[in-house]
Amino acid sequence: MDLGMVPVYHGDVVFDSAQGCAIVSGDVILEQLCETLNPTRAVFLTDVQGIFTRPPTDSNAKLIKELIVCEDGTCMLPEMSNMDHDVTGGIEGKIKTACSIVNRFKIPVFIVQVGTEHAYHAMSGQIPTVCTRLTHISMVNDENREK
Repeated sequence: MDLGMVPVYHGDVVFDSAQGCAIVSGDVILEQLCETLNPTRAVFLTDVQGIFTRPPTDSNAKLIKELIVCEDGTCMLPEMSNMDHDVTGGIEGKIKTACSIVNRFKIPVFIVQVGTEHAYHAMSGQIPTVCTRLTHISMVNDENREK
C-alpha cells in the first residue's frame, strides 16, 4: 500500500484442518486485511451496483445509497433475500462483514459494481456516485467525513 497499490482478491478453496478443505469468503479476507493494513476505506467489488431493497433483477428494486452502522455494529435493513448460489454467505454475509469492518476500524465501506467508473473511483480514494456506502454513526456528524 505504501507503493500506491491496492490489494484485490476473491474467495477461494483452502485447506482446513477440521474439514479437509473449505471455501473462504473474500469478505472475511478483507476484514483480516483491514486489521493488518489499517486502510482509510474498504471496497467490496460485486456484480451489481451495491445493496438493493430487493434482488437487483426485480423491477421494484432500489439501490440503498447509504447504511449507518450503529455502535453495536448493526444497521437497519429492509427485508432482503439471500442469493442461494453464493456458498460464502451471500449478501447478508457481505453486509455483516461490512458492518463489522465499519464498526471495528471506523472506516467507510463502499459496495460497488466491478468494472465500472464507480469502482475505479472507490478504489482510487474518490467517492463513487453509484454504490452503497456504509458509515459508522460516529462519523455521520463528523466535519471531516468524506462527502
